[in-house]
Amino acid sequence: MTVAVGAAQISNIASPSQYIGLPTVDVALGVFKGIPLGVTRIGGVDLLGSATYVPDVEGDGTAITTSDGNLKIGYGARVGILEQSLIVPGVSVSYLIRDLPTVNLSASATNANFAITDFSVKTTSWRIAAQKNLLLFQLGAGFGQDTYKSAATLGGDVAGNGFSTAVSQDLTRTTMYGSLGFNLLIAKVVAEVGQVGVRA
Repeated sequence: MTVAVGAAQISNIASPSQYIGLPTVDVALGVFKGIPLGVTRIGGVDLLGSATYVPDVEGDGTAITTSDGNLKIGYGARVGILEQSLIVPGVSVSYLIRDLPTVNLSASATNANFAITDFSVKTTSWRIAAQKNLLLFQLGAGFGQDTYKSAATLGGDVAGNGFSTAVSQDLTRTTMYGSLGFNLLIAKVVAEVGQVGVRA
């Protein structure tokens, strides 16, 4: 890391790497099978949930802590427009809210300290997906959008020169994909191709 101090002084501050695990669990629970309609069902409902854990970490001059708890719960639902059957593809729409715990990061060295406080990431996503099994093959396609809202305060002090600034970003990502799967006796092989468009 290179830091300018005053108008002419430049000094290098060692910035070692720090790894941190972010375990996440996603679950789906069927609560309503849907209404029978000919060879299919409509209106089936699954509840969606997720749990993301950010541990507290302290090292040589560094610290990572959370402001609102280490665990964050996400929630949403998936509604089946059509249930897959012998002649009907499965079509569903889902919506999920999944945020990360609010994190504080700090690092210090000789005559310098830096901090990122109240770093938050809030996300929402929706998808519409279709899938059809054809004996040995499986076809799938989907379209959706993710939105990310992040904010943080950056601050620090280098040789008595302090600074602080608030930053934020809103990002929208549109996703589309298609997949082709091969149903084998003991496994399934799936190839997927897609495109992601990002708008800040």
